[in-house]
Amino acid sequence: GVVSKPSNTDSSSESNGVSNKVVLSLINPKMQVVANVSEKDVLKLRKNQKVQISTYGTNKQFTGKIASIGTDPVQGTQLGTDTTSTTLAQSSSVSNYPVYINIDNQNDIYSGFHVEATTVDESELPKIPKSAVFDHNGNKYVWRIKNNKLKRAPVDLDEYDSSYMQVRSGLDFGDKIIKKASAGMKEGDIFGTAATGN
Repeated sequence: GVVSKPSNTDSSSESNGVSNKVVLSLINPKMQVVANVSEKDVLKLRKNQKVQISTYGTNKQFTGKIASIGTDPVQGTQLGTDTTSTTLAQSSSVSNYPVYINIDNQNDIYSGFHVEATTVDESELPKIPKSAVFDHNGNKYVWRIKNNKLKRAPVDLDEYDSSYMQVRSGLDFGDKIIKKASAGMKEGDIFGTAATGN
């Protein structure tokens, strides 16, 4: 852990002559974002899904991945009309579930920062034919057409069905790719002159 300066409040107490004064506290240097997600959206998320994170205070952008999704609703409190505390689960018509997100780069972000995390609905990710994907040294690529030339583009993929892959990163909607990659293609080939499969 990392030594964190204790607060100024003295939380010491003595029992049988033994002091319980706090001299230091340790914090885990590997931080996570903990987000409460509505039951309307929680089933759209999955473990290892990529997330964009922005901080309110510094307006910096970070990336991360969902580490886990809780299945027990978050118990919160809200003030009732009789000034007594009632649980959120009892007083709200919508349940919220904890989602834990690992942050890729933890520079310039501290415990307690308020953040906003966004991700893309699984159903809105691009899908490409399996025939467009080729393996190079253990990594997955497609041939993207840019300025009428072939450019190798690394892609992060998931299985979608027997014919298609779902693109997690590396391509956007509207990108043009070669549908059938072949061994004769190389970086910089002019589209239409190489052994392209369109």
